[in-house]
Amino acid sequence: MKEEKDLSILQKRHLLHEKECLMSKLVEAELDGAAASKQIQALKDVIGKLKTEKNMTVSDINTLTRQKELLLQKLSTFEDTNRTLRDLLREQHNREKDAQKLTEQQTTLMKRLTDSDTEKAQLVKKLQEKEKEVDDLLIQIQTEKDQAKTAAELSKSMEAVRGHLQAQLRNKEAENHRLGIQIRNLERVAAQHKAEVENIMEQLKELKAKGDRDKEALKKAIKAQKERAERAEEFADQLNVQLAEKDAYVAEALSTLESWRNRYNQVVKDKSDLEVEIVMLNSRIT
Repeated sequence: MKEEKDLSILQKRHLLHEKECLMSKLVEAELDGAAASKQIQALKDVIGKLKTEKNMTVSDINTLTRQKELLLQKLSTFEDTNRTLRDLLREQHNREKDAQKLTEQQTTLMKRLTDSDTEKAQLVKKLQEKEKEVDDLLIQIQTEKDQAKTAAELSKSMEAVRGHLQAQLRNKEAENHRLGIQIRNLERVAAQHKAEVENIMEQLKELKAKGDRDKEALKKAIKAQKERAERAEEFADQLNVQLAEKDAYVAEALSTLESWRNRYNQVVKDKSDLEVEIVMLNSRIT
């Protein structure tokens, strides 16, 4: 059990690391995308001004226009990637909510199982008490022959009570078995959710790699545009404002991610506690 817990901790740390890397890459990509959008708008203004003032050749103007269109295409692809990343994160959040519901169901079943175990113990105690009473009555019958008829009737009544209590005990054991099956079914569903989350993380890795490639392409394109459009530096203040807004978005996203991680940790802890309680319950029943 300790080794399984240690493995679970390593898996959760790895999952957290992957999420943090993904969020970092997503923020960088969005910042680059916003910067590219502003740069394109600046280039549009510069191109329009140059066309009006005729300070550049037609070839230079056409070159700037083609590079602007290439940047727009790259930016569109990059925004699609970001949208896909957000959808996957939203889907992962929904799955963690489902895992929380499973934990609540397991808690309810464990409470019912505990209540049933308590009632079973009470029935066993009553059965032992009744058996002792029957034994005492049988001894009394042997020593008091003159009251044999009355003692025999009382013994018959005690045997009926004993049979009734034993039937109740068997019913409780059957209910405990049924609850155990339900808990195992919930564990299988939780394992399926875990596999789905791992699949999503693989998709997130692929999208992160694609985002890195798109980011590098955008950097090269922006560098080429910057060499031909240095007059657009007056838009730097506006870009800084956009960067500040993206920083706020990153802080909010990281806070949400931490909340998801805490809920996932709680699900794993509750499952481990449930396994221990089931083992203890089976030991008591045996």
